[in-house]
Amino acid sequence: MTFVHLRVKSEYSFLRGACRLEDLVARARELGMPAIALVDYGVLHGAVRFTNLARQYGIKPILGAEFSLPCGLPLVLLVRDRTGWQNLVRLVNRVQLARPRSDTLDMGWIAEDAAGLTAVLPAGGGETVRSRQSYIQALEQLQPVFGCEVYLGLEDGGLPGTKRQNELVAKVAEGKNVPLVATHNVHYVLPGDDEVYRMVNCIRTGRPLAGAGRSFLPGAAYYLPAPAEMHRRFAAFSGACENTLDLAKRCTFILEQEGMQLPAFLQQDCKEPAEAVLRRLCLEGMQRRGLENAEAYRRLERELAVIIPKGLSAYFLIVHDLVSYARKQNISVGPGRGSAGGSLVAYLLGIIQVDPLAHGLYFERFLSEDRSGFPDIDLDVCQRRREELLGYLRDRYGQGYVAQVSAFSTLGARAAVREVGKVLDMTGEKISTVAEALPYYAGRGGIEAAVGQYPEFMSAKLRDEDSGTVLAGARRLEGLCRHLSTHASGVIIGDGNLQEALPLCRGPAGEVLTQWDKDDVEEMGFLKIDVLGSRNLTIAHDALSWVRKRHGTTLVAEEIPLDDEDTYAMLRRGESLGCFQLESVGMRRVLRRLAPQRLEDLIHLLSLYRPGPWESGLVESFIARRHGREDMSGVHPLLTGILAETYGVVLYQEQVMQVACELGGYTPGEADGLRREMSRRLPSLQEFHQPKFVAGAVKRGLSRAEAEDVFTHLCRFAGYSFNKAHSAAYALVSYWTAYLKKHYPVEFYAALLSSGSGYYATAVYVREAAIRGVPVLPPHVNHSGLSFVPEKEAIRSALPVVRDLGARAAEALLEAQKKGPFMSLHDFCCRVGRSALRRSALVNLIKAGAFAGLGRNRRQALASLDHVLKWTDRQPGQLSLLDLMPEESAVPALPDFSWPEVVAAELETLGMALSDHPLACYKKQLQSVSREPLCNLCNLPVGTKVTVAGTVMGRTRRRLKQGGVMLTLFISDESGFAEAVFYPADYRRLLYRLDAAAFVITGKTTADGDAVMVQDIRPLSV
Repeated sequence: MTFVHLRVKSEYSFLRGACRLEDLVARARELGMPAIALVDYGVLHGAVRFTNLARQYGIKPILGAEFSLPCGLPLVLLVRDRTGWQNLVRLVNRVQLARPRSDTLDMGWIAEDAAGLTAVLPAGGGETVRSRQSYIQALEQLQPVFGCEVYLGLEDGGLPGTKRQNELVAKVAEGKNVPLVATHNVHYVLPGDDEVYRMVNCIRTGRPLAGAGRSFLPGAAYYLPAPAEMHRRFAAFSGACENTLDLAKRCTFILEQEGMQLPAFLQQDCKEPAEAVLRRLCLEGMQRRGLENAEAYRRLERELAVIIPKGLSAYFLIVHDLVSYARKQNISVGPGRGSAGGSLVAYLLGIIQVDPLAHGLYFERFLSEDRSGFPDIDLDVCQRRREELLGYLRDRYGQGYVAQVSAFSTLGARAAVREVGKVLDMTGEKISTVAEALPYYAGRGGIEAAVGQYPEFMSAKLRDEDSGTVLAGARRLEGLCRHLSTHASGVIIGDGNLQEALPLCRGPAGEVLTQWDKDDVEEMGFLKIDVLGSRNLTIAHDALSWVRKRHGTTLVAEEIPLDDEDTYAMLRRGESLGCFQLESVGMRRVLRRLAPQRLEDLIHLLSLYRPGPWESGLVESFIARRHGREDMSGVHPLLTGILAETYGVVLYQEQVMQVACELGGYTPGEADGLRREMSRRLPSLQEFHQPKFVAGAVKRGLSRAEAEDVFTHLCRFAGYSFNKAHSAAYALVSYWTAYLKKHYPVEFYAALLSSGSGYYATAVYVREAAIRGVPVLPPHVNHSGLSFVPEKEAIRSALPVVRDLGARAAEALLEAQKKGPFMSLHDFCCRVGRSALRRSALVNLIKAGAFAGLGRNRRQALASLDHVLKWTDRQPGQLSLLDLMPEESAVPALPDFSWPEVVAAELETLGMALSDHPLACYKKQLQSVSREPLCNLCNLPVGTKVTVAGTVMGRTRRRLKQGGVMLTLFISDESGFAEAVFYPADYRRLLYRLDAAAFVITGKTTADGDAVMVQDIRPLSV
């Protein structure tokens, strides 16, 4: 006795269903079901993953979707064959791309695209008792379209009215000669998961969980019932359960890749084949790059011999065209990203700016004839102008031919707690306390691990009943799909209208998205372009714009000299905060130890600074060899030439490939396969490759012992090797930002601060600028704009940093500012108008010092504000009674804020202190403290006992392999930054004191030079 469920909703119905796909198919196999149908509400988000999982578990996947008919009845459409899949995709796209979006299918659409589909008209199941006439009317419309592929579905959720509804449906079926099929509206996998289902629906609708027992699908029966249970429920309806098996047998379609979906390149007024255009442009690029030599020609022919047969000529031309357009429009494009840096063709086309011949990069790391998959070409572009490039692609190839790739946003640990807390009607304070104690996990199990290890959960405030309840609920929701978002970079271009090729939908801003994420899109054969908005390219672009404007130069990023000693000296001191990829405390420590002197050193550094090399001791060995403290005696002589640039360390994947080719006799494509498998560090794979490598090496004159020695050395490091092409391109951007920081600090910091938070919060960059001699001035109504701007040798803050001053108010302020500087608070209120500014925004502007020099100090302006507002007209630009009043009327003689009050007001209104360090607020408490400046820690012997003070700029927690959790506070004082490290025992001991924003810390210096191992802390309070 078996059964096939034909009406199952998953988490990809986004907060309407709660079935996790793997749990679903695992349960179906456990219950002995031969097949199962996934029919999410009007979408096909889960189609690829569901198909793969079902096949892994030995279950036949049936694809479909559930819609609503205009009469209000639900309609399930199931795919029987490839034609049915194509038609279902078209129907789903019509629904999803319609404005406004609706799950309702137009009958005309159904009539056009019914072939290959089976229609099931389910009963209400007790949710709503449907009339006999509604079924008859629906069947009269569906039968002419679907013929014998129409079923009436029975439902039994154990609710009142179910029996009557099913009897009514059976009579209609008999009268219209339509077969019956037993269905169950599955929304969660196991009995008892109804609470999870109700919670996600409460999150979706904003309703409290209390009283939701009869909301949505009422009761607790919409789990996945066993076949025996389904047969028992529908015993009175002969053949209804057996029909599920018959229907499943006829659904033969399995979703698989049907070849690569390669786009075509559109040429204007040119009939030249794409292959010929590609070759011509490459030859022109060789002349432009000065690479007209035999080696370059051989390499070009080798690459074209792979690219052209694989049908990728158009793909390269599309990317070349996009990059060319960007450069014509002065949109910054990065020097490269990913393995595409190994392609000479990409270099000659101007897609990348790293010469693969000069850097010894392998094309086969990017693409080879032996590789079945296809590559992505990744582009970094100006973050602010990325949308212009997407618009160009849509205009060039057609709106229906271009789509952005989607991403599935899941409920992480903190988000799950916040959402569960809301539906449980808990206080915001309680929700924040629990959520902020958790790490930022996205998958299942994060909450469980944190509760068992993080000291916060041992405290009394998180061991109460409310905390336990919200955590228990959040555990059950953690990792569930929440909504669809837009992937940061992925774009696909179709060779035809994409509405015919794959399921689409609209994103948050109305953009057309694939319903599948990047992995599913690639698996189905769609070649994507990654166009990533890079904050650091925007910073470099904006800084260079200021440099040209203020200094009269014509400097562009590509012309920045790469041998500037002052830049490398700054990096050797570890002064790289704000520089791309070089910002973290750990990276700055390695910079000081590695002591870079040229661009190649930065390329090495970006490849070294990863978990694998750290844990294996590779970083220590590399630095010791670089500075001559360790010799290369362990390196086989045959490897010294290949590994000379990395001091005998196999640092790059390209080196693995070179060793395999030159010594092991591998083809470049085989060498890439070896590189991929060695990266997995599985002994079985290494044992598989050893005989082939050794045999090839012996043929090239090595003894067996030498060949085995070389292979052993390769295995030791190859698992930690990195893509040199990626590091080489990113090292260029790192160097550009470092050069600008060193030589044009005002312009650099203005661009950096305008870009918003990066690796650190904006407040950290403000302190860094001040330490480097570039003060950041408070916002001012006469001098500030929408971004941070250079002002002589300082930087003026942007208006949007003021709390409660929204974009509309800032724009109104700037519009009024065009008519001349504001002369007073009165003048400002009259010209900007009450309708644009809330009182709270005015208060914050005053406290932040935005009216400095306009007649009244902060305290006077605050005291007279209500008097001013009373007389201000509500429309800007009109004469007010206030204009007839004496300027100083009703202005009390009050002193301005004290210096600590100024700093405190900036912290309150801007979220950061500009006029002084935040420690100025604790001046009295610190007068009696003998403290060491943070910048001096690196000059003290390891283990020196010190007392320091600092404000907390960031907190990180890390679980240690040996057990326990370590806390690190990133702290700042007037002189610089450092880390305060709490090992597990001290973290637990001092936990109750860690809620403050600033501390006096006692501890010992460490070998890192910019950290204190904490022994005791004293919170500071204003």
